[in-house]
Amino acid sequence: MWYLSEIHSSEARFQYVFQVNGPELVPIEYGPMMRVFAENPPRTDPLNPRTFAGWSYVELPDAPQQPWITKRTGVSEGQESQHVFKSEILHDECTLNIYTPPGYEKEERRCWLLIAFDGGFQMMDVTLDNLSADGKIPPLVVVGVKTPTTLPRKLALDCSDEFAGFLAKELVPWARKSYRVYADPKHTIIGGMSLGGKMAAYCALKHSDVFGKVLSQSGSFLTAVRQESPTPLWKGEAPHMLASQFALSPRLPVEFYIEVGLYETVLPFSPLLETRRLRDVLRAKG
Repeated sequence: MWYLSEIHSSEARFQYVFQVNGPELVPIEYGPMMRVFAENPPRTDPLNPRTFAGWSYVELPDAPQQPWITKRTGVSEGQESQHVFKSEILHDECTLNIYTPPGYEKEERRCWLLIAFDGGFQMMDVTLDNLSADGKIPPLVVVGVKTPTTLPRKLALDCSDEFAGFLAKELVPWARKSYRVYADPKHTIIGGMSLGGKMAAYCALKHSDVFGKVLSQSGSFLTAVRQESPTPLWKGEAPHMLASQFALSPRLPVEFYIEVGLYETVLPFSPLLETRRLRDVLRAKG
């Protein structure tokens, strides 16, 4: 029997998997790293019945409460629908997952607009219904956009000017015309997780006249494709390039909510460190 003991904060909440007989060292480049994982798929813990998103799950006694992610009885529900959007800029189609808040059809007041990558957030409908019922958010229309099949996610969401232009010049004007939402950047949010978090920040950097608020969860802020690095990591991408662009940019009328897990330090780079780096740059810019 092999065992490992670790000390964790009683406030910890995290996922984990086992990799049996995997290599001692994982390649730092993204492609080879993914091939290693494909050859040696991670396994859940057979002695832990709790799982989340396919991983074993631990929640220690003092972990912060998450009251809005569980479906409640008696809470009014928003409506979800799908739409296929044909883009002239991308010369392709994108599938949209659209959420409208409870009472949208009966009320006349305008809603905020959130453009979310990867088709929206996990548990989006339940979370938004609960937040709305508790008065934590204003009425909100969410347009969850999926990248087209001909444009790989890695390219579309890694600071792509083409995809950012599609969102700012085609998708947002369409959403403002099709739904009862505000037509100003102050009430327009762009958000996502991982690469989507980074792309959200980039879209606001390039199109602050459209997107006035950024929501980033676990943003992959290490890399961006247009700057060569003396020590290439992922196909020539450069560390902290996006933070550098914000440092060189004039102060923009954009507000950020960025979050990252304290455990997100196990990849070849540290999303925790890079998120703090971007946070410091944004604070310094005011």
